[in-house]
Amino acid sequence: PAKQRFVQQIIDNFRDQGADLSPEQKVRKPEIENELSMLQLKFGKNVQDSTEAWELYITDPAQLAGMSADWMDKAQEDARKKVHGEDAAPAWRISLQASSCSEVLRHCTVEATRKACWEGSLTIGTGEYDNEPIVARIMELHRELAELLGFETYADMTTHRRMVGSGKNALKFVDDMMQKVKPAFDAECAQVLDFVTRRTGHVTTALNPWDRSFYLR
Repeated sequence: PAKQRFVQQIIDNFRDQGADLSPEQKVRKPEIENELSMLQLKFGKNVQDSTEAWELYITDPAQLAGMSADWMDKAQEDARKKVHGEDAAPAWRISLQASSCSEVLRHCTVEATRKACWEGSLTIGTGEYDNEPIVARIMELHRELAELLGFETYADMTTHRRMVGSGKNALKFVDDMMQKVKPAFDAECAQVLDFVTRRTGHVTTALNPWDRSFYLR
């Protein structure tokens, strides 16, 4: 049985690589894969470039209340490297690097500053570096590749040799898990809102996305 299983795996692997395809399909398959590779590289470059492009300069230290002295020193030095601020009128630079924006979202007590950082994070993969058409094209190619290899969906193609067996089974597993954890999730959400209400003195029925890290740290 072990040898038979091994042989079957080898056969399945050949089949997944396109051994059963027609000559025309064997030409098309590497074309799809090459385009996917280029699109994925472009997607990653857009993420990196848009992350590096966003920056926020603060000139009023009161807007950075709650930040550590070490963070303030680094942010001021970072601003000077970008030719912002001076000894008499310092500036602090916030970027989308984890050690910068994430720390503001966790520790800054000024909501407006946290909100500006969160909105900055939404610029990743947008505008000049828009990834939306890339994602759409990747999905089209995934579907074409799956159908080329005899699968109904790309999810079926990627799961058929795994324990879950199919995309439908994977989705069902996720849906079932969501139903099982939802009561505990709802209870925890209620506890968080109660905590924020007591912390702020204002009745809180929803938590802004730029406040989550601050209150849940």
